Amino acid sequence: MAYLWFSTELSDRSDGNPASPIFRNRIHKLATFSGRNRVVMMCAEENPLHCHRKNLLTKPLSAERVEIVHIRGRGSLDEDRNTQFLLFEDG
Repeated sequence: MAYLWFSTELSDRSDGNPASPIFRNRIHKLATFSGRNRVVMMCAEENPLHCHRKNLLTKPLSAERVEIVHIRGRGSLDEDRNTQFLLFEDG
């Protein structure tokens, strides 16, 4: 098992900037790593539609040909086929 720490580049709603070179570098590094290993990213949201990582990472990881599967609360696996993204609103 390996642990990769990407700080806020791929995790925080306010800090993740898909246009930044650091973000693109981390996406490429994660995609390369996932080509050789099974990768799990943790999130506290049971529903992927409410997950900020889904909204931030699905499109760039899919562009790198990374298969994205969500592990639901009861253990079922949902393959992500939806590249639509949600906008988060306060309140």
